[in-house]
Amino acid sequence: MKLLQIATTLGQPCGVGNFARALDLELRSVGIEVRTQSTLALQSDADIILLHHEWCLLDHETVQAFCRQTTVPVVLFAHSLDVSTFDGVVAAYIAMDSRITAQARRPALVWPHPAYAPHKLENRRELRRRFHWPEDRVIVGTSGFLLESRSYPWFVENLIERAVSLDFFICLMAPKHAHTSPPLQARVEGLAEAYPDYFCYEERFLPREELNLRMQACDLLWCWTEVSNQEAYASGVASDMYGSGTRMVVCDKLQHAAVLELPNVVRSAPNRGGMLESIVAEIVAGHHDRHDPRPVGWPLFAKQIVTFLQKMTEANKGQPLGG
Repeated sequence: MKLLQIATTLGQPCGVGNFARALDLELRSVGIEVRTQSTLALQSDADIILLHHEWCLLDHETVQAFCRQTTVPVVLFAHSLDVSTFDGVVAAYIAMDSRITAQARRPALVWPHPAYAPHKLENRRELRRRFHWPEDRVIVGTSGFLLESRSYPWFVENLIERAVSLDFFICLMAPKHAHTSPPLQARVEGLAEAYPDYFCYEERFLPREELNLRMQACDLLWCWTEVSNQEAYASGVASDMYGSGTRMVVCDKLQHAAVLELPNVVRSAPNRGGMLESIVAEIVAGHHDRHDPRPVGWPLFAKQIVTFLQKMTEANKGQPLGG
């Protein structure tokens, strides 16, 4: 099977482009011949096309027009909102939130958001030495693109007040996103400059292996979003955190459903005040347990995608849907 994967934001600082790059690596690792590109250009030698779709990136007419031009089946990897409007031009859907494909009449593979998950966890003290982090203090961390919806400044400011008395350290790993505002970045950088003994900010886009190691070095992670439950998407940040094996405090929202029921996850109230208190309570309690991260790992997800794409390729041979 020759797969053409298309993600219009490939190589850009955003979630879909980052996910497509990771999927490319995983599919190659299981022997799939895949080409990943950012342009809606047809490739005649492909057996099937996997097109990543998010409504803010690709409009209805563009997707319809592209699918009608193809001579091979298109599977839409849907990352947000209802996509049943494309039933007439795609062979199937893949999604990580069941609400996205709930109204669709085409076959759909729905699977929780995968993450990089090592087979073995590293020694925390050794990792802290490597990253020049405090070795003998509790470290609380979080990650994800630097966006307003993560409320990073609010949490850092409020945690710093507690860190002074409880003597813990806060790490934020948050690269710039295409929509990161200069004021938000300046506010976070200002906090790092003002409180170097209690807060560090890593603004580089970290390779997934290094990001995982930095999260392993933490005693506790927190995952928050201001986004309402009505917005259908699966949180890659929550899965990435679970993939580190570090205990997590996660706000009780549908976007985090993939990890909420897993071991070593603390479910907090879906408001900032409740989330803050849950984080502090875990710090005080001293629960620094680690867990097996492999339940959210890529291997099983990649296998399911390959099986699904092969099935769709066979089922749609000689039957272009565009008409």
